[in-house]
Amino acid sequence: MTRLVTGLLVAALWAPAAHGQAQAEAQGPSASTAGDADAVPMIVIEGLGEQDDAAPAEPAAPSVLLRNSTAKSRSTAPWLFPLRPLSGKSGANDMARLQGQASEGAFRLVLPPAALSGRLTLAHRSSVNVLPQGSEIEVLLNGRKLGSFRPDSFGTLATVSLPLAGSQARAGENIVTLRASQRHRIFCGPDASFALWTDLDLSQSGVQMEPLAVRPDAAGFVAALAAQAGGGQAVEIRGQKVDPETLRAIAGALGQATGGAPLPLTVASPWAVAERPAQARISLLPSNRSAVSVQQGGDGALVLVIEHPPGQAADPALITEALSGVPDPLTLAQPVMLQPGQETAFADLGFTTVVSSEYYFRRDLGFRLPEDWLLLASQKATVELDYGFAQDLPEGGLVLVKVNGTTVRMLPLDRNGGKIQPRLPVSFSARLLRPGLNALSFESIIPGDPADEPCPTRDTDMLTILDSSSLLVPPSPKMQQPDMARTLSGLGGGDVQGLGQVGDGVLPFVAALTPVETQGAGALTVVGFADASLLPLTQRGIAARDLETVLLPPVAPAALAQPKPEPVEEPVNTGPARLMPANPVEPRSASWTLPGWVDRAWAAVRAPVERGIDRLLHPGDGLLQPWLAEQQGVAVLMSLEPGEPERLWLLLGPDADAADVAADLDAGRRSAGGPHGQVSVLRRDGSWASWTAADARPVLLEPLAIGNIRPVLGNLVSWQPRALTAAMLGLAWITALLALYFVVSTRGNRKK
Repeated sequence: MTRLVTGLLVAALWAPAAHGQAQAEAQGPSASTAGDADAVPMIVIEGLGEQDDAAPAEPAAPSVLLRNSTAKSRSTAPWLFPLRPLSGKSGANDMARLQGQASEGAFRLVLPPAALSGRLTLAHRSSVNVLPQGSEIEVLLNGRKLGSFRPDSFGTLATVSLPLAGSQARAGENIVTLRASQRHRIFCGPDASFALWTDLDLSQSGVQMEPLAVRPDAAGFVAALAAQAGGGQAVEIRGQKVDPETLRAIAGALGQATGGAPLPLTVASPWAVAERPAQARISLLPSNRSAVSVQQGGDGALVLVIEHPPGQAADPALITEALSGVPDPLTLAQPVMLQPGQETAFADLGFTTVVSSEYYFRRDLGFRLPEDWLLLASQKATVELDYGFAQDLPEGGLVLVKVNGTTVRMLPLDRNGGKIQPRLPVSFSARLLRPGLNALSFESIIPGDPADEPCPTRDTDMLTILDSSSLLVPPSPKMQQPDMARTLSGLGGGDVQGLGQVGDGVLPFVAALTPVETQGAGALTVVGFADASLLPLTQRGIAARDLETVLLPPVAPAALAQPKPEPVEEPVNTGPARLMPANPVEPRSASWTLPGWVDRAWAAVRAPVERGIDRLLHPGDGLLQPWLAEQQGVAVLMSLEPGEPERLWLLLGPDADAADVAADLDAGRRSAGGPHGQVSVLRRDGSWASWTAADARPVLLEPLAIGNIRPVLGNLVSWQPRALTAAMLGLAWITALLALYFVVSTRGNRKK
């Protein structure tokens, strides 16, 4: 009986399905693919379209990316359009920190048009030292206030959501600025300021929206591209046997559309299966026409489809035209060019009056000098400083004036306060300045009084630096010294090439580098760690192993720990016992020893004397090999051939991410602390350490005349101190010989 009932149920369920299948087969394949968006899609391999035996009368765009774009095949997870750092590397799970009593951070946010009515979510966490009742973080979007919140989460991440409707949000790139004002719970002073911080988790901060709401157009594709790159996921370029010129054209066009943002581009097979759902990718399809369009893939990703005839490279102009509907990325203002020989007010350099109530404060003033400006001798530059500070500040308060990181003056803040001080001239050596980007910094350090109690509420500000202050840099003859910074500022994506097995690791550099200034011809060759032996290192006197030691990841301390040796039993002495002192006394040396004060005096002067001798024997920054032995980093940028200073080489470490290195390289050439000289190491914290060679000889770019002979000779002698020493010794010998000749020749005349 049971078997009979089961059979009847199966027959009842099978009959309608069989009838529907037979009806579909009778109607043909066209009926099976028609219907609404909930119909089961046919299986389509991306990159392969239907090809009829007869060529079509008019070329048509492939439809393989549209037929499988059903709701059931798409990823249902919402897309996050994340915040990304305005400069420097960007990847998944990056944390941005706002540290100190007052700090500021700026971020990029690329949005599609549909996200302009969404909400900006910020995931944050603060130090337990932050007092929420006295702290606030203000959020600005494109320069206008969007909202604010209190930093009141100390353990797990908390989120705050701000509506974008009615704000300054726009499709394309936006700038989100966070200004933090934080107060310590218990302590006061510079140390307490460093203990105040709020972290922003960029992997969870941004604007979320459903994938179906993002339209397959240029603005949507660029936003999805930036979102995927900001999440640390590689952006695939799918195609068969893609020629390098096409890859470079794609990378350059994408970099132009995203404002030079770091893009982790990689080449993949058309049949590759992504480990994570993609938001954007690029597909190259052989076709009998050249066309570029944005379509939607079966997984919901926005796909930039590039059609091109087989055997021909894709047309970069079509790619640029297809993405031309996106608003231009916001450009950051470059530092102002300072005219040497003219006193220039801070206000004309973009500096605004500083009013600070912080116990630790720093403000940088960036400016540029002409590329043909060079002074290496004892000439002086002068800052005419207008500043003031409050009365009765704690003892020990001071302001440091720095030039490119070197302190040139310390000004006390604990005496004669309560007013604007008389204008103070601050002179410093002009050789601290460099052609191109420079930074003049003001750093104040004011102790807490008392330091073990919360900072008191003040009615007045503690420090002000007026924009009426000025800077005077002496003029120089038109001279240049070989420097990679000048070459870097003129590099574009078309100047980048790869060597060896670096492969598609070149593409992030092609996308990220756009010329900052027009400096003439230059070239950058990117080399992978395995191909270090291909570098022309002989002229620098180093070997590949010297660079490999710099780039190898540091070994964890636990790996260096040696196992403790097994205790060895001492043989038992059964002889008569002897009394031994608890602390054995070493025998006195018969040699005579210097008094202790002599050793201390020598220790105080030894380092400067050794540095002076080394600078005399090895101008520049000394020998390269010992300098490299002290460095650790993820990439090394080099100018290896003195005869071709415009040709640069970049060696990537084994654990280097090409997109992060490209972002740090682009940020470094826009900063006074970026790479310069002949060799520069990218440290793991994103900073650069640079080395200048002794053969970087200054070159005069104008005729030698009476008016410029003194600074020209000063530059040459300062560049090569040995030449000065030899010239002085030679002059002394010539003078002595002339005097001796005069004495000998006139001796007989006097006897007569």
